[in-house]
Amino acid sequence: MSESPVGPHSIYEGHPKGPIDLDSEVTAVQFDGELSTISTARVRLDERLRVLVDWAETSKKPELHIHDKDLRITLDNSDPIEFFVNHHQMNLVSDEAKFEAEPTTEPALLSGNPSNEAFGLIVNGPRLNIPRLDGITFVNENLNVTLHVFDHTHTLYQGRERLHISKAITHYFTASTIDGMEIDGSTLFKQVGRLVDFLGFVKGIRIGFGQMRGSPKVSDSYRFLGFTKHDRFEPPANWFYRSLTENLPALFEDYVRRLAVIEGKRTLGRALQYYKAGNYTQTDATEIALIMSAAGLETMAYHVLSTEGGWSKALFKSATLADKLRACTRLLKVKGDPTEKSEALKKIVKAKSNDKYDGFTLLADF
Repeated sequence: MSESPVGPHSIYEGHPKGPIDLDSEVTAVQFDGELSTISTARVRLDERLRVLVDWAETSKKPELHIHDKDLRITLDNSDPIEFFVNHHQMNLVSDEAKFEAEPTTEPALLSGNPSNEAFGLIVNGPRLNIPRLDGITFVNENLNVTLHVFDHTHTLYQGRERLHISKAITHYFTASTIDGMEIDGSTLFKQVGRLVDFLGFVKGIRIGFGQMRGSPKVSDSYRFLGFTKHDRFEPPANWFYRSLTENLPALFEDYVRRLAVIEGKRTLGRALQYYKAGNYTQTDATEIALIMSAAGLETMAYHVLSTEGGWSKALFKSATLADKLRACTRLLKVKGDPTEKSEALKKIVKAKSNDKYDGFTLLADF
């Protein structure tokens, strides 16, 4: 067991899945604007990491249309949040009604004061070589976000256990503004979301984040309950090698820089969609996966060569895909060959007995 510092992540250590009781307090429940008399209540993450609120209240008569009523629940000192009832049980002997409800939107923002520090969780994150104590830090505008692993993170990627996991809390992050200025929850959500999108690109699937909160030093700071939408825990194999983990912050800076330009944002969006489609289809439809991968590469190649290489549309149209990819790697100062990690592909290239035939030509031939 590593010597991890005590902090807000502690309650999740060793609990990659629910149920997990949360420390938010239910302060009011309203059906159609009418306050309920609550006897007991709790907030939790269930086995599927959904936010659920359970409570009991006194009721003199059965509610036949309870699911149709507008339900608002106040947690801590936040504004009321919209929920819906997914389970209702009435005990006619004790006149007690039990309810289970979940937010209509997750993650649900609990309004509160801005903060210059924050904490949050990642669901189904990528497998990276992250230093246990120091983490790995990414910079996004005025925000430093440091990604950390749990003691249970490595275990999640090992052995048979992962075969039974569809979603799991894999990482946590801490964030702080570079200039010390406070930011609100919506701004934090947007900036961390950009990093999570990038990490999703690294893993090859959509990953989730949530359970964020501002600094405990700030009275009544904002909080988020629940997680964004995400894909299953176990992804198909993709391009990323864990040995490149230390290069991710620099890659992320370049990613953010390109997103700041409208054309760059469009190009990245299209390329990522091609890339994800290729990842999802590679097991059952290899030909389609190769076509999607090539489309993604060509989409990125055009953007890089036209914006940084000075290529015209005519030049790009006349060049082969292999020539475009070679030019991109030279321009971006990327060293190596697409076959360097595969002995099988090296044998194919060698068998061609052609000095001009390399990994880029092989990709284009596919």
